[in-house]
Amino acid sequence: MATETTLSDKTLQDIEKAAQVLAAGGLVAVPTETVYGLAADADNPTAVRSTFTAKGRPADHPLIVHVTGFEALSAWVSEIPECTKTLTDAFWPGPLTLVFKKSDRVNDAVTGGQDTVAIRCPSHPVMRALLKRFAGTTHKAVTAPSANTFGRISPTNAKHVADDLGVKPAGKLDMILDGGECEVGVESTIVNLTSERPTILRHGAVTAAMLSEKLGFEVLDAGENAPRVSGRLKSHYAPQTKLQIVPTEELEAHLEDIALEETAFLMCGQSELAQKVQTKARRCIVAPGDVAGYAHVLYAAMHDLDACGAKKILVQAPPSDPAWAAVNDRLGRAAADKTKPYPVMPAARDPIGVLDSGLGGLSVLKALREELPNEQFLYCADCAHTPWGDKPESFIVERTRAIVHFLLRKQAKAVVLACNTATAAAADILRKELSIPIIGIEPAVKPAAAQTRTGVIGVIATRRTTESARYLSLLRRFAGNVKVVTVAAPGLMECVERGDFNSETTRKLLLKYLTPIKDAGADKLVLGCTHYPFLSEAISEIMGPEVELLEPGKPVARVVRMRLQKAGLLNSSSSDIFRCTYFVAGAEKHLPTLKLLVPNQKRDAAYRPNIFELPA
Repeated sequence: MATETTLSDKTLQDIEKAAQVLAAGGLVAVPTETVYGLAADADNPTAVRSTFTAKGRPADHPLIVHVTGFEALSAWVSEIPECTKTLTDAFWPGPLTLVFKKSDRVNDAVTGGQDTVAIRCPSHPVMRALLKRFAGTTHKAVTAPSANTFGRISPTNAKHVADDLGVKPAGKLDMILDGGECEVGVESTIVNLTSERPTILRHGAVTAAMLSEKLGFEVLDAGENAPRVSGRLKSHYAPQTKLQIVPTEELEAHLEDIALEETAFLMCGQSELAQKVQTKARRCIVAPGDVAGYAHVLYAAMHDLDACGAKKILVQAPPSDPAWAAVNDRLGRAAADKTKPYPVMPAARDPIGVLDSGLGGLSVLKALREELPNEQFLYCADCAHTPWGDKPESFIVERTRAIVHFLLRKQAKAVVLACNTATAAAADILRKELSIPIIGIEPAVKPAAAQTRTGVIGVIATRRTTESARYLSLLRRFAGNVKVVTVAAPGLMECVERGDFNSETTRKLLLKYLTPIKDAGADKLVLGCTHYPFLSEAISEIMGPEVELLEPGKPVARVVRMRLQKAGLLNSSSSDIFRCTYFVAGAEKHLPTLKLLVPNQKRDAAYRPNIFELPA
């Protein structure tokens, strides 16, 4: 149990200011005994979402709610298992987070759309004073993920926070509440209380042995079906400098081969080897040889080594016994290859990622669902930046790469670029960078040219597509013997994004773009943008029944099936439930249109698809 600590008048004034900032919906970096957290009012969805924006954190990555104590649980959880009091009496306040079934009070922004919520009662005296001041009589609480850019080294002092996120106007935070160095130094242990037996979701200072002793039975790691929690991505807690963990014997054997002047070292305990490294290395930090001391300095040491200008950080492997599980977990994730967000092999049960500049790719998703009924999907719509067609190619490449890596962090086994613009600009680049299947999309010129009876085909697409080298190559390879009437159709994508499928404005645009194609005698019309199938009814009325519309979705779906079969990644487990998680940049603004277009979902006004904000 925490003891009362006398705080200075200056600290109490800062706490009062921080409480006011939180009440106003602001963000405050706060000290805890583990790491500094980025606090927001847990009852305020807008404030909570702003933490995701400030950190660049995926919107489905759940947050931990910080409360004053056991008495606050009933306000935030719907079920309190019998073992809860045993654990809270032993480890609260302190570095233990418990996962419960959530109450109706908890908003989806906190939980990442899950039905569970993670709760912690921190022990840092400054944080406890802030929570007491903020909680009032209604058991208010704060969410507080680590106060750093997502995936980077966690902060253990106020300077780390200031250097990374900073304070407005130049930074992202409203305030940093300085509470000195964090005592523990690594994030809390997370224990799942929603399973039949408590299980560990993330290791921390409260070890499995300590939990088992209090509960009277062995507490094990959770399996694959556990709730998502913070800090579980393969690459996390990572410095910018490449970090490698090296066993002591290997380090000793190859020390002469290492360019010491270009290398930084983190050593475990004082030794002759540590002394030898210290004399020649660019930078060498010797952490204490006990687990508590090592954990306390770990992140601070990583910050220091990352800033020293070395080309590589070598970490002497700590002991592998269970007491060091939290330290080894953090180091393992820090050492993971950031260019390959999931260094493990994909599995057949993993989802397929689908992305588009907006909502048009939902037409491809529909075809994928029909072709692959056993698969699960992740759909990303970059609506906040649509249309991509008027953006520089460099933007398209980098944005596509960013979204693909976002999907990889969610363990997508394959990615479909359901966007002609993205395919033309980025498909070949990503295939060289990644080992998973990357399936692009292109206008159906080949089948249209092969099947035309009149010798004339039409193509409508975005200007970016019609002017791309990839499209011109298609024409040269497959349409040399037919007449192709190509029309760039600006504005149609925007009509679909607004849910404007058959209005007078939309029909005027369609008449303008389709008339030259119809007058030329085309009997095949290639819809060269994934948005356009949602306008099929209006297009068919203008073109007439004799003109066949060629959509991109079905051929792409067949290619995806073939590629997954070849890679041994096709999911053969039957399921009657179609599951797709949607990530949309500008989600709230585009929710009405999304509800219209999402395949086979409820249409009532209260329904909200499984949708999260796509990081900008």
